Amino acid sequence: MTRLVAGHLQIKSNRYYAVITFKKDGKTVSKWINTKLTVRGNKKKAEKFLLEKRIEYSEKLNLSKKEKFVQREDIMTLSELAVKWKKHKKKQVNATTYSGYLVILKNHIEPYFKKHDKYVKDVDSRYIQEYIDYAYNDAELSHKTVSNHRGVLSGMFKYAMVLKEIDKNPMDGIEPAIKTQPVENYYDVETLNKLLESVKGSKLEFPVNMAVIYGFRRSEVCGVKWSAVDFKNGILKINHTVTEAADEKGRVIRLERDETKNKRNKAYPLIDLIRSMMLNMREHQIKLGIYNDDGYVYIDDSGKPISPGYITETFRLHLRKNGFKTIRYHDLRHSCASALLSDKNRSVSLKDIQLWLGHS
Repeated sequence: MTRLVAGHLQIKSNRYYAVITFKKDGKTVSKWINTKLTVRGNKKKAEKFLLEKRIEYSEKLNLSKKEKFVQREDIMTLSELAVKWKKHKKKQVNATTYSGYLVILKNHIEPYFKKHDKYVKDVDSRYIQEYIDYAYNDAELSHKTVSNHRGVLSGMFKYAMVLKEIDKNPMDGIEPAIKTQPVENYYDVETLNKLLESVKGSKLEFPVNMAVIYGFRRSEVCGVKWSAVDFKNGILKINHTVTEAADEKGRVIRLERDETKNKRNKAYPLIDLIRSMMLNMREHQIKLGIYNDDGYVYIDDSGKPISPGYITETFRLHLRKNGFKTIRYHDLRHSCASALLSDKNRSVSLKDIQLWLGHS
């Protein structure tokens, strides 16, 4: 069976061109052939023309199967680049960041590449702009999400430059990403007090108090261990976090690390309210026989650590059930800062708030 030379369609001056790529004297050669077909309504005819030219050049060049195989492997497509870039980044970033890349690639970029695949060397700013338009108009993604997609695409083409597939990043010709003002959702002090009252005695009491009073993230709440709680000296240390991420097969995996998000360990005063709550939690775990000196503080009655995802979902349902304005659990950090800023006597400075929340 004759193997066809590589080829794809390209648009120039509103006309389809069949681009035939092959090797000649050890060098990669691309030949552009004008189909004389305008873009609108002629895609199928152009594809038929391309196939005919691929067959014609395969017979004309009379390349051996080995030569055709080498030629095909030598020219990288966008789909192939996506696969290679994933393998490359997996070794460079943490699992949470990598999981974010996988979601973007799996849900949007890879399907788009598969539908509109072409050789990396032939990608120009027009192709990138068409993808961005798709992300906004067809996929209806937000400015922030599209900005994340742009970051992934830029990283892929930078990697393609390292691989010597291209000399210039096609992202360079694209307008800067649209920057939007972040929406700050938070509760005032009165609402925070009502929220704290509403979670008393529930599974949300611990995470909500830790977020409202200390400004903790989900990863920090789930990562608190009894070994980090010093009841004698009244100190609570944050030196361990728990996050979740999806692997290549879409399975949620638990990630435990002896570091915080900004890689700085923190220590807080164990205020009376939190001290009393945690002593009650410890006593409850001892009675159930699930207490562990070096175990996690936030666990269920079977002794299993509670996940960050549980906090997010349960918090959302609690707000809806109890008539609170919908905010994210993470927005309780903003609420904590807002409450501290609302102090009319200004006994808490901005620097104090920065240190309290662990911002760099």
